[in-house]
Amino acid sequence: MNDVVYYPGCTMKSWAASEAMACLEVLAAVGFDATEMERWPCCGAADPLVEENLIKMVAPFRILSRAAEMASRLLTLCPICHRVLRTVLLVITRDQDKRAKLEDFCQIQAPARLEVIHWIQLMTRPESIQALAHHRKLPDGWLRVMPYPGCAMLRPREVLGMDNPERPNLLETVLSALGMDPALNSRRVECCGGHQGMVDPEGVQRASIRILEAARMDGCRAVITPCPLCRHNLQKANGEGAFVDAVVSAAVAAAMALGVPPQRFLVPGDSRSLREWENLQALIPCPA
Repeated sequence: MNDVVYYPGCTMKSWAASEAMACLEVLAAVGFDATEMERWPCCGAADPLVEENLIKMVAPFRILSRAAEMASRLLTLCPICHRVLRTVLLVITRDQDKRAKLEDFCQIQAPARLEVIHWIQLMTRPESIQALAHHRKLPDGWLRVMPYPGCAMLRPREVLGMDNPERPNLLETVLSALGMDPALNSRRVECCGGHQGMVDPEGVQRASIRILEAARMDGCRAVITPCPLCRHNLQKANGEGAFVDAVVSAAVAAAMALGVPPQRFLVPGDSRSLREWENLQALIPCPA
């Protein structure tokens, strides 16, 4: 087994806890033993867009420093947390003055060497792809899906540096290895509205519907996303299957394809994830 240290993030420890547990089951299935980092705080959940506002970098800086004490690689489960941590890591790597100020304020050393990697990115490594294909329980092409990585997995490219924001292929590669048939529709790189649901819910609804309509027109039965926020927006717009049969987290979809029993990751009382599982289960083709 390969040992990795992971940062769960607040969302993955609360209303998306089942998704986090599914991530860990998928990691274990392909040979990774994931250990949760100790005493982690919230990352802030919002990108520090103004680099001079160092106070917003304090929490991510503490996380990065603490993670570096445990390992040389920090795995993230939530795309938004991933982008926040990558943003601050890039700032302290490039700007020695800001690095020194954060070290002085926090009274801790900046990480000397640390890689921040999202779990989907880890799954695209050749050995992971081989393991996914080897362990999956469903046939090639068992489900036509739209991969929807979400903005936090794609932009800004300078910060993330892991996928092409116009023609992404990381999530697509993972879903293909799991036997799914990804539709490469251009709408999959459009924003669903993200956090704007708090101030412009109608705008988010319109943006999400455009994505779902494109999925339906491409013959997709489901939309698969690794982002809890995108999943929330798309599920709300889809209602009771208005456009596709299911909007499902990438972790839950991967766990199903690998034959992981739902009781291993579904948190009791999590009706949302249970419904996702049931909707996806209904789409598995019957044996000939």
